[in-house]
Amino acid sequence: MTASEPWLHWHDRLHRQLLLKPTLLPRGTTLLLALSGGQDSMALLGLLRDLRKHHHWTLQLWHGDHGWHPGSACVSKDLAKWCAQEALPLRVSRSTAEMTSGEAAARAWRYSELSQYAQQLNQTCASSNSCTVVTAHTASDRAETLLMQLSRGTDLAGLGSLRQSRPMQANASNGPRLVRPLLDFTREETAAICQDLQLPVWHDPSNSDLRIERNRIRLELLPVLESLHAGCSRRMALLSERISQVHDTQNALVDLS
Repeated sequence: MTASEPWLHWHDRLHRQLLLKPTLLPRGTTLLLALSGGQDSMALLGLLRDLRKHHHWTLQLWHGDHGWHPGSACVSKDLAKWCAQEALPLRVSRSTAEMTSGEAAARAWRYSELSQYAQQLNQTCASSNSCTVVTAHTASDRAETLLMQLSRGTDLAGLGSLRQSRPMQANASNGPRLVRPLLDFTREETAAICQDLQLPVWHDPSNSDLRIERNRIRLELLPVLESLHAGCSRRMALLSERISQVHDTQNALVDLS
């Protein structure tokens, strides 16, 4: 490690996690990071950028402009400019109103674009490993999802959603994988990572729209729960992980019967 290379406790934490799970982001593979410009994805970018020489990854970036607010085109432009300055390859996709008319439609569009781009990279990359799609979901996101699913009514699969690794497309085990390396980190920690690594952050005003269910849970419900039981977001995320493991065990037993 040279003096010019950043190595903070954040790097050490993710590095050790990946050493314990070598199949999560395999050595020498191509990583396709979904980059919104928000604090979570910028924090993950900063860590992957600094760790890539130790894991011999090739890093590719993708940004989706949903056009949901007047400044979204400016965010895409500024983000592309910053990535160019950092010598980070970025592809930008822009949707139409029909493609991303709601949260579910926007998610489906993003994953479709990422899957197509990952398949293109698989055809061109020199690595024998398949391209891995990487998103910056955190323990905070997992806690929010658990609360949403619990309040709506769901089963074990729903309570154990936001898995750390899964196929990009259902029933396509040989296709690109989706990996979420930051599920052990909270949103407060990704903010600290951006500050410590001096990374720019672009804020999406739609994240403050209380008409969106997830935003109300994030901005109104979770702060109350955290004030009552500090650290509850991380504990709920761990509970979701344990539930997913129970669900997998049950499915494995059914397959054996």
